[in-house]
Amino acid sequence: MPRIFGYYLDHDVTVTLDDPNGVFSIDVNHIALSEVESGKDITITYAPQEVGTHNATITLSSENAEDVVVSIVGTSVFETHDPVMLEANEEYIHLTGFRADWTDETPAKNVESYTLEVATKAITALLGETDWSDLTYQSYSVISHWQDYFPEGWEYQGSQLFTGNGCLQLGSGGAIISPEYDLTGYDKVTVKMRAKSYSSWTLSGVTISTSQQSVHVDLGTQFTDYVFVLDCADIERITIRGDYYPNNYGQIESIQPPTA
Repeated sequence: MPRIFGYYLDHDVTVTLDDPNGVFSIDVNHIALSEVESGKDITITYAPQEVGTHNATITLSSENAEDVVVSIVGTSVFETHDPVMLEANEEYIHLTGFRADWTDETPAKNVESYTLEVATKAITALLGETDWSDLTYQSYSVISHWQDYFPEGWEYQGSQLFTGNGCLQLGSGGAIISPEYDLTGYDKVTVKMRAKSYSSWTLSGVTISTSQQSVHVDLGTQFTDYVFVLDCADIERITIRGDYYPNNYGQIESIQPPTA
């Protein structure tokens, strides 16, 4: 903080800032004669909006005295801080978003504004073609030849299986089971499914399971994309099981490949 002194003056001192960039400011524009003789502190604030070096001058003037011009220089640099992030907590992972937290290693002042980039890991295993959107409604069960509706390696468990308009309809407690996949090195698996309830008179649900975790979801009356993030073992199969009667039946249009 600079201090201004004046000796043998007859009048007060005027402080004038000449700042073509508009990045400096001063808190004093006038100093009384009584103050300048004992010394007056002034505060110069530098608040640039762009990176670079900025120049300005402060002129001290008093009647019957020669002006004094002081040059001031400020330099601004762009400094970034990378937050130290915590792993996503499954409690805060939902169908349409998740919560990101950072550790105490990252000062709050450094993350008042930030950009979060989200990228997917490489797919480690494909469940195959599981799109049933081209199916048409049949009034009878197709359980006797269920293999015709699934990719190789898939299984269906249950006493009933139907086709709807653009979907497979699970029977009471019916389960779709994926092939076995090697997920060594991963502790999470993501499964996407497009599904809805058979009718609106009562809603149905499905349970998505691995050997480590199960998640149940109630299906709506319109086809909706659902995303499930589950704990997984090194060797894993994915099971999608519908609710048991008397609950409504689930209709599944597609199951997209899981990502580990």
